[in-house]
Amino acid sequence: MAQPGADWFFEIRGKNSDFGNGPYLRWQKGQLSASTDGKVQLVSIPAGEWFRVSLTATTASSKWSLDITRQDGTQHSYPDLLCKPAWTNAGYLLFSALGTTKTAFFIDNLKLEQLKN
Repeated sequence: MAQPGADWFFEIRGKNSDFGNGPYLRWQKGQLSASTDGKVQLVSIPAGEWFRVSLTATTASSKWSLDITRQDGTQHSYPDLLCKPAWTNAGYLLFSALGTTKTAFFIDNLKLEQLKN
């Protein structure tokens, strides 16, 4: 959940920490997008609304999927989002605030799983 003015992004980077290789999700001014340039627009979610994110990614596949569940139960699925083929490992997870005003965004109930093939 984000307060007004809380521009943030989440990204999975490889061990080499290259920006924008792996899955990338950004919230800015109520709009969720899935690309570093903002061209992959997903769903509008206003400030103050909690939502659930479920992200599944396989390294070196160039694809990842995203499921969003809104506070009212509405669901949005994005099964074939693209990332760069150079993303071959999940070195670290990054949550970053980019806002320029005094504000905040919140993360709750974070769960990480390694899926077995």
